[in-house]
Amino acid sequence: MMLIVAHHCMLHGFSAYQFQTNDIISCINKFIIYFLSMGGKLGVNIFILITGYFMCKSRYKFSKAIKLYLTTFIYSALFLIPVYIQNNFALPSPVVKGALMPITYNVYRFISAYLGLYILIPFLNKFIISKKRQILNCTVIILYIACFIMGKSTDNNLFRIEHILWFIFMYCLGAIIRLEDFHNIFKNRTLINMLSAITFICTIFYIMIISLNSNFDLRFMTPFIKINSLTMIIFALFFFHFFKNTGIKENKIINYMSSSVLGVYLFHDNPIFTRHFLWSNLFNITNFAHSRYFGFYVIFCIATTFILGIIIDKITTKIFQKPINYICSKIDLFMEKRY
Repeated sequence: MMLIVAHHCMLHGFSAYQFQTNDIISCINKFIIYFLSMGGKLGVNIFILITGYFMCKSRYKFSKAIKLYLTTFIYSALFLIPVYIQNNFALPSPVVKGALMPITYNVYRFISAYLGLYILIPFLNKFIISKKRQILNCTVIILYIACFIMGKSTDNNLFRIEHILWFIFMYCLGAIIRLEDFHNIFKNRTLINMLSAITFICTIFYIMIISLNSNFDLRFMTPFIKINSLTMIIFALFFFHFFKNTGIKENKIINYMSSSVLGVYLFHDNPIFTRHFLWSNLFNITNFAHSRYFGFYVIFCIATTFILGIIIDKITTKIFQKPINYICSKIDLFMEKRY
């Protein structure tokens, strides 16, 4: 989630910014912005890989989809209130509809796509387990090609199908890693490390070049930060492989924070209120674009956003957890009796 927060910090803070000078400090700060902008799509890919790795052999609960929907609705509706008051109780109809139907109107693109994936997981698991590995591998390749072609489209639908297709692709990839074992897939365990190292060096070299350019434009990073780019896949596989083999033990602090990652995302990337409030009003990060302390300030902004998200999540959980859990328990009971 830190990667995603860092990505949004750069994207929403500097999408329309132009550096006034091109001195050494500005070039270093541009390098930081370009580098951190890769974090969002990388974090998403890693998350879906982890989902596929664990969910392909886990018990499926439809109530979790309902819980995700209700939690998203609560956050979206709550953040509508300050905007409603700020605008003298008058808001355009599309804004209100988006806040009250965040999944339908794709207010949170990640949540909309993930919810679509989660509903399909029982069918995906049956397909993954029942099919031969050659068929599954061909399906994954076809999915990647389809996502690559559809990603070229500029159509902004309310609910873009290529997002779900990409999540299905990454889910299947995670499941294959679980079923086949990572080392059997890559045969030589140094292959992914070498590929990652070469990709990383090329990426750093490219970022250094564009950072020296007097023109600043985050679109220069498009080949690297697109979610379906080979760069993002290679990095996601590398980090997944790295942390899978580090043997990290259970930690109460990590568990405490990880239980709030959904709340952190819903808080910091709400397009109706907090997105503009955080990066433009509260932190006003562009004021530090030419500062030698820019890197430290970015760390402060990301850490503060994460902490605020955890605090708000704990408060909303305390208030709404019981009614949400009650609804989900009834759904689980109904599903068990029915199926």
